[in-house]
Amino acid sequence: YEAKQTLPPPYKQKLNEKDMIIEELNQRIKALDKMLYIKQLQVRKQDEVIQKYLINELINSKITINELTNSPLQDASEIQKLKLQFLKEIQKNIQLE
Repeated sequence: YEAKQTLPPPYKQKLNEKDMIIEELNQRIKALDKMLYIKQLQVRKQDEVIQKYLINELINSKITINELTNSPLQDASEIQKLKLQFLKEIQKNIQLE
């Protein structure tokens, strides 16, 4: 973190942009994790209260389902694939620093 402070402005801005991209990807991954958990609960037909709570949390979060994907997420494997894709993007962004 100290190193960031001493960098010349153009580099500093690049790092800030990277941090923002990584943060956004992390937010999407968190949303996907919630969706996966909801799917699991739906499959087991249990904990309707928790399901409703998580669904409301997703609705209230800044990330919409449409932002996460263009296609509706039918099953957990699609959600996992999307999550992996975001994780790879994070790796790529970290390596570019």
